[in-house]
Order: sequence, then C-alpha cells, then structure tokens
Amino acid sequence: MNTKEQAVNLIQEVCNHYRITLEQLQEHKRKNHFRVTYNDYGELVRLAEIRMAVSFFIYQYCPLKLVEIAPLVGYKDHSTMSTNRQIFITH
Repeated sequence: MNTKEQAVNLIQEVCNHYRITLEQLQEHKRKNHFRVTYNDYGELVRLAEIRMAVSFFIYQYCPLKLVEIAPLVGYKDHSTMSTNRQIFITH
C-alpha cells in the first residue's frame, strides 16, 4: 500500500467489513468521543478503535503525512493521531 487512493480503498474495505458507512466513521461529534454504533447485523461497533487502528496502519504503510490521514478516517486534525502514535510506539 503506498498511495492515497489505496488508503481510501482500505478505509472503505474496513467499513465494509464492520458493516458501517464511511459517514459513520468520519462523523465529528465531540460529545460522543467514544461513540459506539450498531452495524447492519445489530452488532456493537466502537468507531474510535476502528479509527485508531486504520489510521495507524495507513501511517505505517503509506507515505502520507498525519495531516493527510486524519480527515480520511474522521479526525478533525492530526493531533489525535500524534497522541495515538506515541501510545503505539511506547507499547
């Protein structure tokens, strides 16, 4: 994986796997920071965990900057991704 188009395709595949829409993943609601939703099968899906995992994977395998990845997965800016990156690196 090495281009922005491939990153977008990966995000769409993740959405398909969890049976959520791209709009649900990219939703910006500060009061629902740890938002959960139900997919098409009625299963509980934690959007924050999906965003974190997908953003880290794209960061590791694509030559994209954090400011480019953040809006793709639904973060308002890259600061959340910087914090998440520190968590992944130290553990």
